[in-house]
Amino acid sequence: MISLAVQLHGGNGVRHGFAVETLSRDIRALRIYDGAIDVQRVILARSLLA
Repeated sequence: MISLAVQLHGGNGVRHGFAVETLSRDIRALRIYDGAIDVQRVILARSLLA
């Protein structure tokens, strides 16, 4: 949803001080963290199946 909001706001979606930019910046860390957990699950599953 945040990515869509950034696209809808165009340049203002990434300008410092705008609410959409703040939300986008805050959610970025959560996306990275979620991705790391998914990678760990794949690695663990592969090792268990081997």
